[in-house]
Amino acid sequence: MFNKLFGDIRTNNIIKEGFHCNYGFNIHIGSNNYINFDVTILDSYEVYIGNNVFIAPKVLISPVTHPLLAKDRRNLIINAIHIEDDVWIGAGAIILPGVTIHRGAIIGAGAVVNKDVEENTVVVGVPAKVTKKINS
Repeated sequence: MFNKLFGDIRTNNIIKEGFHCNYGFNIHIGSNNYINFDVTILDSYEVYIGNNVFIAPKVLISPVTHPLLAKDRRNLIINAIHIEDDVWIGAGAIILPGVTIHRGAIIGAGAVVNKDVEENTVVVGVPAKVTKKINS
């Protein structure tokens, strides 16, 4: 079923009920991922999800926004999102355009991620800020 929806999807993925997307074909998913209830990916542009990624309920992933000036808002600003392997995204987090979340990072519940997250780093808050490094 998902092979017809997504641009690319590997094996052993679980996607729970309430998943929403614009198109689907701009979403590329690796293997062994768990995408929980009510996740939305606004894929007017590319979203890449690696392997062994956990995405909690009600997460929004949006590689699309609009310009600040009212006269320009009919246009889109698009910038791909990359979520690398072994990332955990907490409930209600929002991932904004152009962000790369590097391997092993943890995004706290409710965080708004507006810039890249380093490998093995925990970020929380609005906007998301580093709270600790994970020793691997």
